[in-house]
Amino acid sequence: MLADLSDFEYLLLMISIDKEVNETARNALRFFTHEIEISFSLDPAQIVLGPIQEKHLLTEDKFYDF
Repeated sequence: MLADLSDFEYLLLMISIDKEVNETARNALRFFTHEIEISFSLDPAQIVLGPIQEKHLLTEDKFYDF
């Protein structure tokens, strides 16, 4: 099961189960994007930067470019 996850999906899984990883990822994304609101989603696998209604999505394809 874990072997089937992409790096991005694995990161999101770790963010969802480990509070320290969650806070570290959140702080890193705040630093690099200057967004205050950061949300993580496993299904679909994405990171929402800023208010959810603005739909600034960091998906797996964009994550590797980022």
